Amino acid sequence: MRKKLLIGIIVLILFSSGCIKKPGIGPEVTEYNIGTKGLEINIIKNLPPEETWKGNAFVIGIELINAGAFNITDGELALSGFDPEYIGIQKPQETFELNGKQPGYPDGESKVFNFEVQNLGIREGSEEYVSSFSIRTEYNYETTATAEVCINPDIYSTVKTKHVCEIGPITLRGGQGAPVSVVSIDETISPVGLNHEVSFIFHIKNQGEGRVMNKFIKVKEAKLSNQELECKDNIEFENKEDNLIQCSVILEELRGAYITPLSITFEYEYENVVDHKLKIVDLLLKSKKI
Repeated sequence: MRKKLLIGIIVLILFSSGCIKKPGIGPEVTEYNIGTKGLEINIIKNLPPEETWKGNAFVIGIELINAGAFNITDGELALSGFDPEYIGIQKPQETFELNGKQPGYPDGESKVFNFEVQNLGIREGSEEYVSSFSIRTEYNYETTATAEVCINPDIYSTVKTKHVCEIGPITLRGGQGAPVSVVSIDETISPVGLNHEVSFIFHIKNQGEGRVMNKFIKVKEAKLSNQELECKDNIEFENKEDNLIQCSVILEELRGAYITPLSITFEYEYENVVDHKLKIVDLLLKSKKI
């Protein structure tokens, strides 16, 4: 009886002190390196207004959000496409820095830029004039992709053996927190004397709303566990196609199959463009015709 009572008291103390944790309860873990977004461009509501009067000054408000996982330190924002005969902007360009998604910025850092614009008039005899313009951003960005891969030196053995893993294609879904993503990885392994050469082909696509500038990306780092992979530094890149990066490494004294981490980081210049229109009205001329 005393033993049962003692056990009951111990259990009560554990529950009250929080030593026993209920399933599913704990700190929420935020994954930042997912998604296919980089920089987002938003036009502030009513900046510019849908319609403004001839000769008036107005403001174009632009919100930039770094919705990816990499920090931007050298971004450029510019307005272009205005007819200088009718629209004047004193300073159509800005530079910016924005933190990506990280602790303190779970949705990425954002900033608002206001451009002061002056209407210089419209065509003589016209009641209204529609002006088109573009908002363009350019910035350097990075992508880091990771995966667990199988290294199996006995893949060509005629002896059937059960291994801890098997070599096969790997599909990466959901992006890596950047507009350019690794979507899949192929692997080959072949003997080189007493050693083995392991090669990986990374399939890379532009899944963002903009484009990679200059049509190339640069491999910054590629590793199999703690070993550096050899890759071509600069890779030609087509924005609407499946692009390939091949990397390889020589592994010595392999003994059986095992699973190990693979990672690659590459950098590129990226551009986003948003087009917009605004209407300028000659209110006096329009009111005379009513």
